[in-house]
Amino acid sequence: MISRAPCPVQLARVIPVIMSFWHPACSFLPAVAAGKLVNNRTRVKPACRAVHAVATERQIKLVMKSNTSKKAGFTLVEIMIVVAIIGLLAAIAIPNFVRARTTSQMNACINNLRQIDGAAQQWALETKQATNAVPVFTDVSGYLKSSVICPAGGATATFASTYTLQAINLKPLCKIVPGTHVAPPDTSN
Repeated sequence: MISRAPCPVQLARVIPVIMSFWHPACSFLPAVAAGKLVNNRTRVKPACRAVHAVATERQIKLVMKSNTSKKAGFTLVEIMIVVAIIGLLAAIAIPNFVRARTTSQMNACINNLRQIDGAAQQWALETKQATNAVPVFTDVSGYLKSSVICPAGGATATFASTYTLQAINLKPLCKIVPGTHVAPPDTSN
């Protein structure tokens, strides 16, 4: 029994895949529509071949049109909107990031100044120094847990290039950002 099947048309010059199209007047198997014999008796009629040839040309044009008009990717407007949104988010986030980094550097430097002041006070108590004595880094380095440098000074900063030790009754100073990196005053009872 022969079933109704679409007539295959291979568009080898246009698309590298085989597309199947149906011509309603045909009731041939794909092998019959391709011009092959079925049971050594049936062959595609010349009139049907002409209909399929015309249909093939139409379908080639249709396939070419549909390939160019299909929405396969993003449009320029969509890409521009995404880029604008990313730019807006970056415009909001970058200043906040810079501000957060500056604030964290300031807090780290102030904590370093507290440690240096505490080390200088401890040195003065243990060596019975006067309140106007000025320590040097080698005097207080033993009282510091680790090397202390201002984070705003960069990778090449040293203690001598970032901090200034003053008399015991005065707070140490930051040389990198002296305006905001200031040790808080002592609390009074």
